[in-house]
Amino acid sequence: VPLFFMISGALLLRPQYNTTPKKMLKKILRVVVIMLFWSFVYAIFTCEPLNIKCLLYQTIKGPFHFWFFEFLIGLYLLTPIFKAIIYYKNGILIQYYIALFLCFGILVSSLQAIDFCHKWVMDVTSKVNIELMGFSGYFFMGYYMSEKSFNVSTSLVIVIFILSVILQGIISYNINLLYSSDKWWVMTFLQCSCIFLITKKLYCTSGGG
Repeated sequence: VPLFFMISGALLLRPQYNTTPKKMLKKILRVVVIMLFWSFVYAIFTCEPLNIKCLLYQTIKGPFHFWFFEFLIGLYLLTPIFKAIIYYKNGILIQYYIALFLCFGILVSSLQAIDFCHKWVMDVTSKVNIELMGFSGYFFMGYYMSEKSFNVSTSLVIVIFILSVILQGIISYNINLLYSSDKWWVMTFLQCSCIFLITKKLYCTSGGG
């Protein structure tokens, strides 16, 4: 899912894409229609008893795994603002935003995942609440990594990816983690970044730009 939002950011925040509020509202409408249609389909198979009231409730509520639609709609609403951040003083704010995301979105959340660190980290970090450090961080990361040239070989990126998977297994086996595959876990972030870079390299090599 984080990789999906990185790809969305790379596509929607690129300079040649028109992200006016009007256009983004049209995209949101399409997402809402798709979400409601499939929620209705799921409701048909999950409602007990099957009646109009249950169908209406389940359609509006939606299945749990549709949660990413809600985040996607929120990001679409913010995209015109994100675009303005990118254009401000040659993108200096996007670097600042990504730095905050890495600190409060990845580092802090990863420390919170470690059982013996959880309470202490929660007590300290709860005093600073950064609301926008969620999927919008991945959104910006996708754009930033798509636009910036990284002088690193694909082989090295693949090695880093494999090592991160192995390291995640070792950590999960030896340390009591409250979560180890969460979207904010540092290894998840690293693996998504590696996959994004590998895909970008393959795309450029194939003549995609």
